[in-house]
Parts: sequence; C-alpha cells; structure tokens
Amino acid sequence: MIPELGRYVTLHKYSKDAPEFQVVEKPIPQPAKGQVLIKIAASPINPSDLSFLRGEYGIKKELPCVPGFEASGKVVASGGGFYANYLKGKNVACTAPSNGDGTWAEYMIASASGCLPLGKDTDPEQGSMSIVNPLTALSLLEIARSKGAKSVVQSAAAGALGQMIHRLAIKQGLEVINIVRRKEQSERLNAQGMSHILVSTENSFDSDLQDLSHRLEATVAFDAVGGTMTGQIAAALPNNSHVIVYGGLSGDACEVRPGALIFQHQTIHGFWLSGYLSGMNPIRILRLSRSVQKLIRNELRSEIRERYGLEGVARAVQDYTTTMSGGKVLIVP
Repeated sequence: MIPELGRYVTLHKYSKDAPEFQVVEKPIPQPAKGQVLIKIAASPINPSDLSFLRGEYGIKKELPCVPGFEASGKVVASGGGFYANYLKGKNVACTAPSNGDGTWAEYMIASASGCLPLGKDTDPEQGSMSIVNPLTALSLLEIARSKGAKSVVQSAAAGALGQMIHRLAIKQGLEVINIVRRKEQSERLNAQGMSHILVSTENSFDSDLQDLSHRLEATVAFDAVGGTMTGQIAAALPNNSHVIVYGGLSGDACEVRPGALIFQHQTIHGFWLSGYLSGMNPIRILRLSRSVQKLIRNELRSEIRERYGLEGVARAVQDYTTTMSGGKVLIVP
C-alpha cells in the first residue's frame, strides 16, 4: 500500500557553508506515462550533491526543492508504458529528474529511462551507488583507452571514485599515478596495495609527478580538484597529453600556464557524466549497467562509513564534507 503522504528533505537556501534544510510531509505524486514511483531504500552523498547545495552545479532548481541525485529503491507504481510497467515491483538504481524532486526522500517520481534494474543479489546500499561513481569510472577509462593511454594520472585518488578508478584501471591493464593531499591518505592507500602515490603538499611533488608521468608514459589525466592542480598536472605530463576535468573540489578556477597549451600541446577539457551518457543509446547504457553489477562486489564497491535518516541530513552533509575520503555517507529514509 502506498500512503497518501511521504517525508521529503527540502533545501531552502543554497550555501557553501550552511545550506538550510527542512523535513516536510507532502502528498506522494502519481507517475505519468513513462514514469515510475520509487520507494527509496538509500541515497549517497556525492561531490556533485555538495556542488548542487552550493548552487554551483550545472542544474539549479527553484527553491524549495528536494536534493539528491542518485538512489536505489523499489518501483511501487507505474504510470504506463512498456519499460515503466516492466520495472514495477523491481529493485532499481535510479537518478533524479532535472526538473523534479530528488532522492533524499521516502518516495520519488523518476523517468523509467533513468532507472536500471538491480540483480536480486545486489545489495540495495551498494546499488544506490551504482550509477554516478561506477559509470564515471567506466566512462573515464573508456575515454583514456580511446586516446591510446598506457597509464593515467588522477587527483583525489583517496576518494571512493578515485579508488574505483584505480582498481578498474589495474584490471584493464593500465598503470595509475595517484595524487592525494595528505600523507595519512598515502599511507592508507599504500596499505590497500595501491602504488605510485604522490602527496601534492610535498616539496618534490611537481618534479616527482613529471618524472613518474614520463617514465610510465601517462598521457591522460583525470582531475577532480581544479585550481592550481589542473595546471600542475598539465605541466608534468608528456607533450600532447590530455587533462580531463570532471570536478572542482578546490572550489577554485582551473589555472593553467599558457606554455603547457602552446609549447607542450596539452589538451584540457571537461567531463560531465549526464552529457556523456546522453550521447549513448539505451542498449549501450544497459550494457554499462550490467558491467557495473558484475564489478560492484570488488572493483566498483564503495565502503560505507555512516548512515543517516532524513532528519539527520544536515549532520550527514557536514560529516561527508569534513571527511570526503573516509568512506561514503548514505541517506537512508
């Protein structure tokens, strides 16, 4: 039975330091044709969510709105249409619509095309994290291979996505140079068996990155930090390399010296998963989803640090913001 009312986290103020939330009850909407109603099981906090809460993401909704970009849950109602009807009663991974409520809620209306069925043996909490990070990791490495890379460089290597990229790259036969901010992060990753770890705050970082990049022939880099890091990576890579910027954790504009572009012929461009997937046909996306579910127990698994209910969303955001590399934080209605 679907109740008349559901609980929703609503954002009332975009802010870098103190976004304003409330938990409200409101009527549960009915799905239209091609849509489904999902009872949310879990929803992770990702860097893209923090960017949205600051009002800096590529999508900015009219306030108040319900945040949250991805989740897992059970399809409890269909508005009609072949695929929507097929999903009814199934557990799915889902993404929030760009013009509707997000995933930090008990129920959400989603486009059926934005839902991927989860296998019966897929843990719902891991399933809630099976779109944004895993598909980003698969897509970035797909781009790197298409450019003939033998090795790659990545910043923010201590985060959940960075660890995914490393494990998946090794499985695919690519070497990875991992950049972290703190020595304790380097020690933790080293204990997990990761190699080629550089700490960006050390005095020898620029020369070490250049030496290692040239020795391993790393011609593609994934930068989630921005600011001066983008330029440091571009300057260190062999000539005719590519820096793919997919995040802005520093909060600063990318800084690149003209010489890296003019004399080293470096290419710098952005990556947005939504835009990348929009160019794919549904069959290819389903194949990617199946690849994720095969790898989600190992290479694409995320460690969970903490779980919060809807009423604890402010503490959850603060927890994740303070220690983004310490494991994922989930919103569990």
